[in-house]
Amino acid sequence: MRAEPTNVITLLKGGNIKRFQYYIPPFQRDYSWKKAEWEQLWDDIINSDVNNSDGYYLGTIITIEESNGDARYGLNRYQVIDGQQRLTTLSLLLLAVFSHITENEQLFNIVSNQMRAAQLYMELLEEIVIFNTVDGADEESYIVEKPKLELQMGDSNNFYQNLVYSTLIKNDHIRTAPFDSTFDKRKRLYSAFKYFQERLKTLTDFGQIKALVTNINASKVINICVNNPNQAFEIFDTVNNRGVPLSASDLIKNSMLQMASQKSRLVATICLDEWNKMLKHLGDEPKDHERFLRHYYCLYKDLYRTGNRAELPKMVKKSDLIIRYNDWMKDNPVELMKDIANASEIYQHLISDDWVKLLSCDAFLYPYRNELRRFIHVRGSVGNILLLYILKERNRLNLKQNEIVSIIQMVTSFFLWRNLTGKPASNKLDDLFIRIVDGIKENPNRPIVKYVHCELAKSLMPNEDLKEVLNGNLYSENEDMVRFILCTLLEINQSADDKTDYWEKESNAAKAKYSFSIEHILPEGSPLPDVWVQEIAQGDRQKALLLQEEYCHKIGNLTLTIMPNNASLSNKSFLEKRDLTDRKNNNIPIGYRNGKWLNGDLGLIPDEKWTQSRIKSITISQTDTWTIQQIIDRTEALVQIIYHLFSMDSSEQ
Repeated sequence: MRAEPTNVITLLKGGNIKRFQYYIPPFQRDYSWKKAEWEQLWDDIINSDVNNSDGYYLGTIITIEESNGDARYGLNRYQVIDGQQRLTTLSLLLLAVFSHITENEQLFNIVSNQMRAAQLYMELLEEIVIFNTVDGADEESYIVEKPKLELQMGDSNNFYQNLVYSTLIKNDHIRTAPFDSTFDKRKRLYSAFKYFQERLKTLTDFGQIKALVTNINASKVINICVNNPNQAFEIFDTVNNRGVPLSASDLIKNSMLQMASQKSRLVATICLDEWNKMLKHLGDEPKDHERFLRHYYCLYKDLYRTGNRAELPKMVKKSDLIIRYNDWMKDNPVELMKDIANASEIYQHLISDDWVKLLSCDAFLYPYRNELRRFIHVRGSVGNILLLYILKERNRLNLKQNEIVSIIQMVTSFFLWRNLTGKPASNKLDDLFIRIVDGIKENPNRPIVKYVHCELAKSLMPNEDLKEVLNGNLYSENEDMVRFILCTLLEINQSADDKTDYWEKESNAAKAKYSFSIEHILPEGSPLPDVWVQEIAQGDRQKALLLQEEYCHKIGNLTLTIMPNNASLSNKSFLEKRDLTDRKNNNIPIGYRNGKWLNGDLGLIPDEKWTQSRIKSITISQTDTWTIQQIIDRTEALVQIIYHLFSMDSSEQ
């Protein structure tokens, strides 16, 4: 083992060893640094003072020296075990500096005409790529062989290579093989490269560029190089203080690919492909990966169980999860990874409300698209384990389509009531759903729909308590569930030609606002306009404020409006809100006369699950006033409808 402090230029250019390459093995995670890390690295390097210090400390790099290297290119190869995020980011930064010099005519002229500037330029090149010099017809030329850094096999490395080659090709002295210069701008690698390019635009003087490169090259690392993989992994436990902590899924991937690599490179490649399919299905959030892997393990622990079979039905802990998957991978990692990837294809529709993705899902899932989307919006992710099992094992369990629909609806209803009341407690939910799954496994011939309903219903509060919650100040107590209720009511009462998506958001951003906003008919804001004081309390402001506080957040005082119409309605009088039109669009009604079911007659219940009956209610679009009694009447009507639609009564089954 060698452990020595070194600077970046020695790390990347090499000392006595000129032809070498760092590569990141497939079991390492993809590039994960974001703007916060890029910004800190830039600021720390740009502000370091190499004249008065030993240079900026970047942390530890742990590598394994391969005994055979790469005979095709005569290279020494070093497998990066720790430090891949920093090494990749440094390479992208150096590439951005090279690009900045090449694209800036003034800077490039200095490089072309000044010996010292040209030397710096070539040092940058040597830190980025491995190349040979050859005598051309007219002058000495450089043949680029490959980047100095090789990322994980697959898309990431191809993308990085294209980025390197397309940047270097702008220099006429560089010749290389044809490349695909089409960039996927969603890649984090490209985002980092563009970030550094933007920061470099502020450096227009060559002296500033030289100072930056000097600071980068003078930055220090502790370079630990071993030739024994076991020794490397003993040293490596987690990414160091400049890195991003590894998630459970990262550690499982590491372990899985290490074991797969011991079988053969082909096995490792297949396992990595299946793992990447899982990531493609589940998205970028580590918490989704970990939850899926927990749920998958709890579903199939009996097939791979080791040790004592008398396990309690509890969700496995993070540390245990890694150990269990490590045991699983010893036997048949390919078979296991293929099944995990298949399960993740179903699981993605339990966590993503992407309507386009749901519409294009597998044929067997398509009939459940509406129910699955409502389940996602009721925020019942703990129930994913049951729905994954039901959907994945539907044929073995002989479940019909209508039975699966019923189970999804039950779980959705359960979480609506649970989220409104807070009961059962959060720490009881994992055990409840694992117990239900285990019960189905123990007796798969039992009436599964009835069994699931019974287990869920008996854990809820009594019916009268549920109705009392619905009659309360629902909006102030749980805005998310109010939105779920209103969107669901509108959705199931849409006409055939109404294609409105009530779950739509303004953008794809994680915290994007919904296009439809919850509208208080009697305004919730302060001060309450005089017209509303007159409307609800005949001019008595003190009484009006008390009534506003008591009734404005009732479900009967709420509807949905499209943004930004909500701002247009605001504190207007009831009649102004009711009759508001879009003057820029042929006076289309955008107030309460917009034709939506919530603003119309609630009396006729169309859903096949309900008994058709008339309920005393108020039609917002037709009434000329909005009084407290009308809020009470509409609340009563909606409570009956909501309770009936989401009922968990045994009589409904």
